[in-house]
Amino acid sequence: MNEFVEKSRTIAGMKHPNLVTLMGCCAGKNQLLLVYEYIGTKSLEDALFGSDELIRARLDWPTRYRICLGLAEGLTFLHEGSKLEIIHGNIKPANILLDNDLNPKIYDFGFAKLYHKQKSEGTMSYSAPEVKDRALEASADVYSFGVVMLILVSGMKIKTPRAGGDTEYLVDEAQIKNRRGTLMDLVDQTLNYDWEEAEMILRLAIQCIDSPPFRPTMSTIVKILRKERSIETILIKPNGD
Repeated sequence: MNEFVEKSRTIAGMKHPNLVTLMGCCAGKNQLLLVYEYIGTKSLEDALFGSDELIRARLDWPTRYRICLGLAEGLTFLHEGSKLEIIHGNIKPANILLDNDLNPKIYDFGFAKLYHKQKSEGTMSYSAPEVKDRALEASADVYSFGVVMLILVSGMKIKTPRAGGDTEYLVDEAQIKNRRGTLMDLVDQTLNYDWEEAEMILRLAIQCIDSPPFRPTMSTIVKILRKERSIETILIKPNGD
């Protein structure tokens, strides 16, 4: 409880356009409550996979691209822009709220160490493989961000049941298509999308879900999404291959 209260005080009031501001906390007997600014209750997961067809129709290509960039900027602020390096540790569509203009707002950040060992199987689907065996690092957020980019571009869930009891995992499917040279087949064909932007995001996502030494930082990702830096500059692996 003491760690909860101290962490709440540390991050309370942190402001960024792509973060939900934590206003304070309430720690009582058997209850730990967080008080956030009111944004609404519509998450990215609701918008993509919920029953509201009107909001899904608003998720056109420019909006999805803007969501990718906003998420990257919010995570960059957490990793590099605040006094402390804050690792979210639980990036997934359900933890990304959308305001009325469909701008992304990250919440549930700053408490990764408190619940790192209590994640559900569903949450672990978005988590970097190495987090089961080592402390959380910023590269774990990069991995989860890559998964969210795949979901945004493809319009597919993290896993899809198939006939015969099999399950198709989006990350595995993306890596297979990348090896086959058919990565663009993942793009949601209902979208009127920009080919170069979609290809760049998918290649960036593949790099994000690579092993930790090969993942870019969030600040590098922001520069690429802003088109201030070419993605080609991060595709050369450290060993020169």
